[in-house]
Amino acid sequence: MTCNRPLQRTLGQSETLQGITFQEGTDIYMGLEGELVMCQLPSDATISGVPCRAGLVHFAPAGGLAQATLATDFVYNGVSIQAGSLVSWNDEGEVTVHMADAHTIGGVTLPATAVATLDNKGNLKRWSTRVSEALQLGEIACQPGSVVTRYGDGRIDRITVGADVRVSDAFVAMTGTDLHFHPSGQVATVTLAVGLERAGIAFDVGTTLNFRDDGTLSLAQLANDVEIGGKHYEDGTYLQFNASERLTGHVAIGWSVAARTERD
Repeated sequence: MTCNRPLQRTLGQSETLQGITFQEGTDIYMGLEGELVMCQLPSDATISGVPCRAGLVHFAPAGGLAQATLATDFVYNGVSIQAGSLVSWNDEGEVTVHMADAHTIGGVTLPATAVATLDNKGNLKRWSTRVSEALQLGEIACQPGSVVTRYGDGRIDRITVGADVRVSDAFVAMTGTDLHFHPSGQVATVTLAVGLERAGIAFDVGTTLNFRDDGTLSLAQLANDVEIGGKHYEDGTYLQFNASERLTGHVAIGWSVAARTERD
């Protein structure tokens, strides 16, 4: 029987592990390969230059910090992050901050509880917040209670549509569905409120379409059964398209998952 739980011990005295000195009383959790996974700090401590609040601190496989709550204000690449914020690091050097209070980053005032991602130069890459009431962003109404994600310059990344809305000459997004845009402004994901024909296929209301950054169709999840070229595809099936928008494969989701490749 394999045990995937990390190995835990409480330090009886200060000890250095993977270049980090931990104080007496710290609970240390090691992975099965001997790597440091996380620790429970008995009091505030500075780890790798970051002021960490007492409590859980997580580490990346390479040994660096992965997540911690700040004990005091912390400056990251010129950006001040408030004490009490939960901060996560990824392998690309980006930082995701769960804001403790309202704060201004890169000229954008973020409300308390917002989640902001900074790139490795400290620039605001995107941020999200949950809206408690109806919110209008340009032509798009946001559904109350949903999460809106915006790029650093304010453009919409992801939004749950509060009312049917035309988002381009071709697409009308359906109420209650998630709408996603590429950084270029091209529609990335849309669930149709009005049927349309694309790639020689008539897509019904409720079909979800995914597009590449250049605007070409890459994936469609069917809302109803469809006949294409004499073949029957059931609702819920994912149709896959190449860069020329030619149907190249499909994945049928049912009691089992079956992937097939289309043949000429």
